[in-house]
Amino acid sequence: MHKHIISLAAIALTGIGPAARAQDLYFGISGGYYNNQKVMVNESPLFQVPYLTDEEAYSPQRLSGATWGLQLGYQFSKRWGIETQLRFANEGYKEKLDLIYHFQSGPVSGTRLAELERYRNYHYTRIPLLVHYTIFPPLQGWKIRLMAGPNIGILTQQYSIYKGINELGVEKAGTLNMEDKPLKKTDPGLQAGIRIEKQVFSSFSAFLEGVYYQGFLNSINVPDVAYNEPTPTYYYEKNINRHTIIALGLQYNITGPKKWFKKP
Repeated sequence: MHKHIISLAAIALTGIGPAARAQDLYFGISGGYYNNQKVMVNESPLFQVPYLTDEEAYSPQRLSGATWGLQLGYQFSKRWGIETQLRFANEGYKEKLDLIYHFQSGPVSGTRLAELERYRNYHYTRIPLLVHYTIFPPLQGWKIRLMAGPNIGILTQQYSIYKGINELGVEKAGTLNMEDKPLKKTDPGLQAGIRIEKQVFSSFSAFLEGVYYQGFLNSINVPDVAYNEPTPTYYYEKNINRHTIIALGLQYNITGPKKWFKKP
């Protein structure tokens, strides 16, 4: 799956345009912190709790953490350019499970509670296609860019990990394999951000960027259900991907500093 994604990205990256000259190209790598802000709502009439908002009643913990990516762009004027990226992140969440187990020990029978955490891992490879604008002419090796454009996420992995909280939960964690909700294979949305860039060596620049992404659609693949058919547990759920990223990166400017960073 990753090979197909990288091949598609390579086509996008090298297809910037036949008029693009090598000295107008740049590429880089970045890494930083991914803040998962996934919108999660359960609209089931059986789930509603009096006096609680949706967020209070349905509050799994979103998984945030490290992310990294690759960039390739084309600067076709002092102010305007285009860029595409490959970015990798886990857009899942964790939730608490309370599972009741029945036991029989001779004449004694009863129930025990297993407390666990379920980590739902949803790994996406994202391919933004961005237009960027330098908000003022480059000065003394500094540039500030505004960037925006569509972002297509491709689901590459979906799996769950269970961790026990109490003694019985630890015992049962390795035996669980619960069915997960089906997710759509693609997640379209819009990305916007700002990048501050500084020339550090002859053809290298370091940058700091902030990114905001908003998905358009429910990422759950909810099936059509006839009126006389049972509805799955996730039928009333809506998960819309949203996140922010703060990242540091290093960029190689094939054109060199004389063209990109010359004083106005």
